[in-house]
Amino acid sequence: ADFDHMIDGLLFGLQNSRPFQVYSQRPWHYAAQKNGKHATCPTKDFYCYFLNISNCAPTKPSTMEGQFLTDGYNKQYDIGRWMLEYIARPQTWLRKAVYDFVQTRIAIQTPCTVFHVRRADIVLHGNWSRRYRPIEEYVEAAKNYSVSNKNILLLTDDANAIDEALAEFPHFNWMYIKRKRHRGAQGGFENQIPSQNPQQELIILFSILKLVKQCSALVHTTGNLAEMIVGEMDSSATRINLDDLDTEHELFSANNSFSANLSRPSSFAS
Repeated sequence: ADFDHMIDGLLFGLQNSRPFQVYSQRPWHYAAQKNGKHATCPTKDFYCYFLNISNCAPTKPSTMEGQFLTDGYNKQYDIGRWMLEYIARPQTWLRKAVYDFVQTRIAIQTPCTVFHVRRADIVLHGNWSRRYRPIEEYVEAAKNYSVSNKNILLLTDDANAIDEALAEFPHFNWMYIKRKRHRGAQGGFENQIPSQNPQQELIILFSILKLVKQCSALVHTTGNLAEMIVGEMDSSATRINLDDLDTEHELFSANNSFSANLSRPSSFAS
């Protein structure tokens, strides 16, 4: 969502012939923990990782406006995508760190399909909560769309999802990054740093955007990272959004919070 807000601000500036800059009142999610500890750099902001967007100094705005100009257009294929490329220009050290991670931390076997299984705090958003979906839904959707790859790049923030995949579908070649993860919603609301290392989490995030380029299909749900993954993959890749196929459940609903029960370590013990 942070990148969406920055695209929105850059669009507003473009439409009004005004420069745009990023100002943070608190540490950015990936620059420090919520308590300010384990900071990537002294400023604890977006610019710990990325090149400056403009020459204007970050200053507290005199008014707060929500433009939401990003609503209603496709961020993968129009001006929003180009703006994202501009906003997320990594510093040289980050480019090197991502390159090293991709080369050494996981070996991708092709042809492959990406399963993006978003869980964690999506059930903690009240009326805007989304559903946890079982791995079985991803497998069935791929099958229904004639995606037969047995090499699956599993991207998930839920350690239980990995246990679930290995236990229920052992005939697949599950490829996943070995890292610290929360189990289900145990991390709480907007806690993206299970490792307590913000820098490592950001490196992993941008490494994911490199790794997915090697695969020819994607099964996912609605979300900002999913949209970024779609934008990084080849335009010929098969893309299956489970939310688009679901005619029984609302995308956003307080009732979706009950799906958190799906993520339980004991459910998949052999």
